[in-house]
Amino acid sequence: MQPDGAPIPLENDNRPPFDRFRAGKKTLSVTDLVSGVWCEQQFKYSLERGFKRPTPAMKKGTKLHKVLEEQVHTTVQVEISTKEDQWGLKLFNMCQGLLCLRHGGLTRELSVFGFFNGYFIQGSIDEISYTNPGTHVAAKAPPTVASGETSDSDSDGGVLLPIDLTSPSPPPSTPEHELTVYVSDTKTRSSQTVPRGSQLRATILQLMLYHHLLSGLHAGDVDFTKILENFDLDGSKNFSDNLLAQIASLDSEISLEELLEKNSLWGLWGILQRKLRETINTIGNTLAVSYRSQKYGDIMETKTFEYDEALLTKHLNHTLDWWQGKRPTVGVEIEEAWKCGKCEFEPTCTWRLAKIEELKQAMEAKKKTKRKRSESPRKQKKP
Repeated sequence: MQPDGAPIPLENDNRPPFDRFRAGKKTLSVTDLVSGVWCEQQFKYSLERGFKRPTPAMKKGTKLHKVLEEQVHTTVQVEISTKEDQWGLKLFNMCQGLLCLRHGGLTRELSVFGFFNGYFIQGSIDEISYTNPGTHVAAKAPPTVASGETSDSDSDGGVLLPIDLTSPSPPPSTPEHELTVYVSDTKTRSSQTVPRGSQLRATILQLMLYHHLLSGLHAGDVDFTKILENFDLDGSKNFSDNLLAQIASLDSEISLEELLEKNSLWGLWGILQRKLRETINTIGNTLAVSYRSQKYGDIMETKTFEYDEALLTKHLNHTLDWWQGKRPTVGVEIEEAWKCGKCEFEPTCTWRLAKIEELKQAMEAKKKTKRKRSESPRKQKKP
């Protein structure tokens, strides 16, 4: 019998994945909702272990993304005292990201969030710009990534500071009535090839989900009261003096007077809603992913595709069924068994071993059928 409060052994834990792995955080990330596209069984193993072991390619990709982010803004460290401060910093950074977009025509790592079927979902959009990726050829200028480069900045505890606030608002090439923004992502590749076919599916769904979350925020469809309840936040509580003093000293279109007047989560939420309306008229349905070489930093290829609400909804419902424990974990099918060769869990993967056993049994059954046919008596032809 299991003692009260004792951890449940891994093999005996039959709770739904959300209760096992995300109940404490009260949220699902965009990554949580698309990682299973590659292989749900692999994703489950990573969750059970508690982390995904970073590969050298992943580390290089993180460095390159940091270089791209720092081309748009820098991160200034800020101390926070309460959970309301933490969320206040999140909302303020979103306002700063929109400021980058408004003045420079582009922003990176913009936080987005919302609800789907009662679950709070959040993510960070790699790039939003006023440039339609379907009509624009990306620049080939490579960012420089020094070998062994590391970064001490932490976006969870810092304020995004735009690099340049001197440009007119909006950018000269973007008339006031044409503030259409486009969502895109950058992926890095250790090889000189880019993904094709089914390998693109996770990225496509990721970008569609970003589009969906940004659209909900822009339309005012996100119920902030539910967010406060979900994270047990006091929407009327004043921010700490320390937080106000730090962010008031930074370059921002939010004055100290406005910060003092809107000194709460509800106040900052109202400012964010206004900034969204001022910066964005519409959200374009053309989405794009650019593949950069980790070795050279240049863009090898940019793929574009259109937002598909029906496809996204179908995927989210299917994935949430798994998170809710309504269906079993599904690994790769035989046609994509090549993925197993790249998986660290391959030797002990129960899905893979079961599929091998199924294949053996099918081959044995086929042999038996063939043997019976060869042993059956042949009828003589009548003269």
